[in-house]
Amino acid sequence: MNAQTVAPYFVTQRDKTLSSLRQFIDIDALNGLGKPPAFLGVQEANPWSRDDLGFPTASALAAFNSEKAVSILRQGISSRAIEPLSDLFGVGKGDFAAYLDLDRTTALRRANKDQALPMHAAEGVLRLLELEAMATDTFESDDAAHGWLRRPHAMLEGECPLEAAKTSFGTRRVKDMLVAIKYGGVV
Repeated sequence: MNAQTVAPYFVTQRDKTLSSLRQFIDIDALNGLGKPPAFLGVQEANPWSRDDLGFPTASALAAFNSEKAVSILRQGISSRAIEPLSDLFGVGKGDFAAYLDLDRTTALRRANKDQALPMHAAEGVLRLLELEAMATDTFESDDAAHGWLRRPHAMLEGECPLEAAKTSFGTRRVKDMLVAIKYGGVV
């Protein structure tokens, strides 16, 4: 008899939070990588895209299907997504709203009315989810990844990666750091 051994799958807090987030964002479509639904991770999209030292560049790591991301942005993301997102990142709702460049009161009012996030904030949500996926892949631990994202870093002028990611340039810097940590490159 040929029996296959299947490793048990333990549901993590991240899995539970991502599951509740699915009612607001189609993260499975965003992922677009053919992974199991609980997986939101990073894949080398173009293994040939490398820097001068031969390490993969941040642009070579594609966490999200950009076509689906654009579609999700056009549909809008409910402001009610801030609660599970703040749980995922381990920060308060007000702090998470600030990472999206939203006033806490405005975010709460929009959530109570079930209004969509403004475009810049919705894009910030996808940007932060992508960083979270890259960090989780890099550190191979939810706690280590989230701790790193919340901790101030000297290479970000004392800002934490979540704060730096308010801008596309800051996000690029954080991605470069994650690639360097994962592959041992120079930042």
